[in-house]
Amino acid sequence: MDKTISHFEKVDILFSNAAIHFALKDFSDIEWDEFKPKLEEELKAAFITTKAVLPLMKKQKYRKLVYISSSLSHQPLPLFYCSWHSQRCAEFFIKYLAQELGAYNITANTLAPSMV
Repeated sequence: MDKTISHFEKVDILFSNAAIHFALKDFSDIEWDEFKPKLEEELKAAFITTKAVLPLMKKQKYRKLVYISSSLSHQPLPLFYCSWHSQRCAEFFIKYLAQELGAYNITANTLAPSMV
């Protein structure tokens, strides 16, 4: 990130897309150790990348944060328990960012394409 900022001297947009493998299981069959990585790593990726660009974006007073989710966050499918929870958690994280950063004219949005 430091090399990018020193070369371009600005960040116009953060496009965050993390997709961690997860167990395709019903809730009754899944263990916490199978559930935790999907939830933790995807939110961690959004958190770390956002923290890296935010100081510069605040100084610029107008930028965009875009995070990829999935239609599964609004219409869950059988066996996608881990994915649904991970994406819903991330979407609320992004909503809070949008509220907090609006004062800096920074938008935070989620794109949720459907399954292919």
